[in-house]
Amino acid sequence: LDEIKTGTLFLGCPHNQLIKLGRIFYGYSWSNDCSYIDKDCTMDVPREDIVCLTTANCTVRVVEHPLILQDCWNLAASYVQAEYECIAGL
Repeated sequence: LDEIKTGTLFLGCPHNQLIKLGRIFYGYSWSNDCSYIDKDCTMDVPREDIVCLTTANCTVRVVEHPLILQDCWNLAASYVQAEYECIAGL
């Protein structure tokens, strides 16, 4: 999260491809990794913070650090992860 300076995470696909969103979430890493591993505590990014203005690009409003994960013993999120894929357009 410290590396996201603009407060926005941009997700984009190449020309003629569609973006297919999976899960987008904040997490706390017990092992100081910057991506999800099995024992991490997570919280989904609220849908209203995900904006897709085209079929190939989306932005995610990222809450400024520290984001407290209330279901995770009030730990601060250490990363945000977006799972998506680009698929061939129709």
